Amino acid sequence: MIKHRRYAFNARSFFLPNGIQKVGFGLQLWPGVFQSIRPAISSMHLNVDTSTGVIFTPGPVITHSLEFLERRQPADLARLTPRELHSLASHLRGLRIAITYLTGKKPEKSIMGLTDKGASQFMFESNSKKISVADYFKQTYRKTLQFPQLPCVKVSQTAVIPMEFCEILPGQLLRKGVPKELTDDMVKFSRRKPGERLAAIKSSLSSLNHQSAVVSQFGITIESNPVECPARILEAPQIQYSKPMRVGGGVWNLRNERLKQPAIIKGWIMVVFERRQVFTEEIARKTIDSLKAACMEKGIQGLDTNPLIEWVPGKCIHIDCDRVLTMLQPKILTELGGKFKTVRGALPNLIVAIMPRSSGDIYPSVKRFGDVTAGVATQCMKADKAKGQSMQYYGNVCLKINVKLGGVNSVLMPSDETKFITDPANPTMIMGADVAHPAPGTEGRPSFTALVGSVDSIASKYVAAHRAQRSRVEGIADLQEMAEDLIKKFQGYQKMVEKKNTLGPKRILFYRDGVSEGQFKFILENEVPALKRACKACGVDTKITYVIVGKRHHTRVFPKDKVNSDKSENCLAGTVVDQVIGHPLEFDFFLLSHAGLIGTSRPAHYSVVHDDNSFTPDALQKLTFALCHVYARATRSVSIPPPVYYADIVCGRARHHLPPDFDMSDSATIASGTDAEAMLERIKAAYRPTHPTIARNMYFQ
Repeated sequence: MIKHRRYAFNARSFFLPNGIQKVGFGLQLWPGVFQSIRPAISSMHLNVDTSTGVIFTPGPVITHSLEFLERRQPADLARLTPRELHSLASHLRGLRIAITYLTGKKPEKSIMGLTDKGASQFMFESNSKKISVADYFKQTYRKTLQFPQLPCVKVSQTAVIPMEFCEILPGQLLRKGVPKELTDDMVKFSRRKPGERLAAIKSSLSSLNHQSAVVSQFGITIESNPVECPARILEAPQIQYSKPMRVGGGVWNLRNERLKQPAIIKGWIMVVFERRQVFTEEIARKTIDSLKAACMEKGIQGLDTNPLIEWVPGKCIHIDCDRVLTMLQPKILTELGGKFKTVRGALPNLIVAIMPRSSGDIYPSVKRFGDVTAGVATQCMKADKAKGQSMQYYGNVCLKINVKLGGVNSVLMPSDETKFITDPANPTMIMGADVAHPAPGTEGRPSFTALVGSVDSIASKYVAAHRAQRSRVEGIADLQEMAEDLIKKFQGYQKMVEKKNTLGPKRILFYRDGVSEGQFKFILENEVPALKRACKACGVDTKITYVIVGKRHHTRVFPKDKVNSDKSENCLAGTVVDQVIGHPLEFDFFLLSHAGLIGTSRPAHYSVVHDDNSFTPDALQKLTFALCHVYARATRSVSIPPPVYYADIVCGRARHHLPPDFDMSDSATIASGTDAEAMLERIKAAYRPTHPTIARNMYFQ
């Protein structure tokens, strides 16, 4: 990296200031190059890929702050709420700045925070006298501040600098979480068709200096052409909705097709969080009619066309105070449920919430109410999508509603690929697990873990367990307890619903997400034994196959011939690579299980770290590919097996199981020591389980 000091870089990528795109919030997107060395079957490989860096816009801190807060005038920075000041300070913390008040000199410092008072009000002691920062600079440096009312920048425990004398240095990477509002911009910026991406990778090789004298002196030669490796294309499985369907190409059409087991809506209410002038009664009526038509097409019964409808007053969704907002919405929903029960004699089992374009504060409150407080299925619909009256959109909504209410959308047909699941002599459970960490740069926030597992004999119904644990710990601390919970639910479902005298799963296929390669040994030594202890505690002797699913990698596969590509120019769904680029010693493979949409598809990387079931590579690859066709909320094969997706969704929802007013400020810490233990205990004590009424269904869809 020495040669590229003038570029922004992280551990394995560097970013060039060519083709910069400004995206707001004081940030820019820079194109970059990723590289790493990988062991392969017969040689070492250099993995090169394109990447994207989020860079702080350089220049005056005042200008940057205005852009971040979406304000126009410097004077606006003197009127920030405590929340805005905290948000700005968190955004700026750690940035390198140049100090500009000294003639000819521009010493560099790091931002530690912001003062809560302006330079004209912030006092400190100098020569045994109290003086403001503004007066000090006027007396000492003959600098009259242009904006004395603005906060000062803290550069040490005892030193502050007026904001107008601070400039952000260029080329600094954002190492915290990217604002959600920029996700679409990042995707569009980094999106390239396979041919374009491969060309960009090839052209970037010259900037990496792989043929330099330094490399040659070590006797290393790097081939400039991409490695070619053999691949196979797996046959798509047959799936069943109301009737069997052979799917191909990773996409299928469900128009006029009923679901495998349609659910029954026993009662529902509609809550509109969009303004009445925007989402009118006429639009609400059309929405109900479209939803009714979609439900009838899918076989879902009971959607009353005259539900209880309530518009939440506009003032409830356009206020700054999160606490008032999150307290008000549950109160409204509770009152609506009571009103429904008075009229209909029972509580509804479905709430449909119509959401405005910006619904970041509303969504968590609705899900917390349904998942934790009331035990009722909730389905959120964006107002603009509902107004569009697309039957495909309403059909997709029905796929979610059906499984939330206990129905089954589709199942895999019995075949050689799926016999591992359906063997009656060996009841089998498919599990998926994930860990979600807080955004980089935030402290005092826990990680959330999730475990999902199938409970029926055809791996179509899943239940979930979730916990909060210490931040940034890769392993699942409570895996044994969570696994015991799911195995008992498997036993209960087999006995009470399927009327089988099953002691428990004789086989478990466990897909684990969220694990870096450096943690494989830890997982093998800790999580696999925890899973075995859970089986033993439930009185069952189970054979376990433990597979780690990798998504966040830079390996890309490109079709050599057009005949092996789809419309998006990506490799065909079902392409599997287990030679040349695989690990020389481990049981692993790359599987591209989904059809390409836009850009270059990324194959999932599967590493088998424990296998009591003696899978052959072919059998595990075919079963994994088959499972990718029964993700409940999609009519296309997906990139990873459904239980991994479900675990990821449950992790995202888990944060809503803490009270909305629970204090997890960035200034708190859960890093180490007795304070960390105390904080963790506070979190666990406040954490609420899923309401038992919906815990047996796939409420998380």
